[in-house]
Parts: sequence; structure tokens; C-alpha cells
Amino acid sequence: MDRPILSSALLFWSSSFNCFHLLCGAMSVNLFDINSLTRLPCTGEEISALLTMPPGVDSDHKDLKPSYPTFVRSACDHSLTKEFIPLAVALAHNRCLALGPFLLAYLYKSCQDVTVYPLGNSSGPLWILQLWLYSYFPTLVPVLFAILGYDLLSYGLMFKDATENKKTFEECFKFFASFPINRLDADFAMFLNRSHGPSWYKADIQSPDFRAFWSVCVTS
Repeated sequence: MDRPILSSALLFWSSSFNCFHLLCGAMSVNLFDINSLTRLPCTGEEISALLTMPPGVDSDHKDLKPSYPTFVRSACDHSLTKEFIPLAVALAHNRCLALGPFLLAYLYKSCQDVTVYPLGNSSGPLWILQLWLYSYFPTLVPVLFAILGYDLLSYGLMFKDATENKKTFEECFKFFASFPINRLDADFAMFLNRSHGPSWYKADIQSPDFRAFWSVCVTS
């Protein structure tokens, strides 16, 4: 976790509007960003408290197999927390879930938690926010290995082998506090060129798959 960048950026986070308030205007993570960075689907069955498990599945998850999705397990001991059991079971049974909106909502909650609790005591997918900050503020990005010519599955993979950030909290805070007002329009939409991703993502905007995906993004 890049603590200097995350902790300094979150000082400008508004939990009321789920966005950063910077001199250049309001900025926030959206569904298009989530899909571009992670390739998690934005369409499918909605994930909510009504998500149920199939009949006969053990609710105490004692018999969970290693094949269950690892990203819903605890980072400490790789066990499943109770709140994620229905989600893990649904994914293991190949149900088509709208993981993008779920992850975005979870990220918003995590950002709110950081405004109340210390960063080290907060949980949630703050790594998504780190990838987003690297994408939209490239001058803060640690040194990357050359990726020119590679067709990546997602934009997030661009930062897989990034070196450790050497900037201090003070440097990052000054960067966000004095960010230029005259930011270019293109700098507010870093993934619109759709250079990295599956074929449907890079297809013509009139294609059925992309139109279905885009309709979810603009109505969320």
C-alpha cells in the first residue's frame, strides 16, 4: 500500500459526495474506471443483502474448498468473513454477478472509514484507489517497467511491477493541495482511448456489448 499517496489524497475526500475536492474541480472513481482497472463486470445479477445461497450449502463454510475466489477471503488468514459467504458461494457456482458496482460501493465506504479511523485500521479495497490515483495523477507514479507494445488485459496491470514510491506524505499533500486549476479535459478521462482490455471493450462504441456496459456506467 502506498501510504503517502493514499493518506494525503484522502484528506481531500468528501464522504457527502463521494469525490475528491481539488482546485481543478471534483474528481471521483466511477464504474468505467473500475472496469478499466480491474476488468470486473459491471453488468449481471445485483449484489445485495438479498443474495442467497443455494439449498444445502453449509452456512458456516467449514467445507469451503481452495477453489473459492481468493479476493473475498481475509488478507490475514485467507478465511472467509461471514458477510462475504453468500458472495463467495455465488461466484463458486458461476453466477454472473455485477462485481463492478459492488466494488465501487465498497470502495466509497472504505474512503469514508478512513476519514474516521486511522488508515492502518481501515479495511476494504483501497488498492483500487491507489491504482486510480496512479492513473489520473501520473507524476506521482513510481518508476514503471516498459510496457510499450504490450496488449494488457486491464489498465491496472500497468502498475503490477511498479517500484516502491519514494515520495513523502508532505510532497504528496503539497501536490494535491496545489494541483493546477487548468487541468485539460482529457486528463479527466484517462481510459477513454480504451487501449488495454478485451475485444468488446476496445470495439466500436455502437457494438451491443459496449453499449450495454456503457449504459450501466452512465446510469449508476
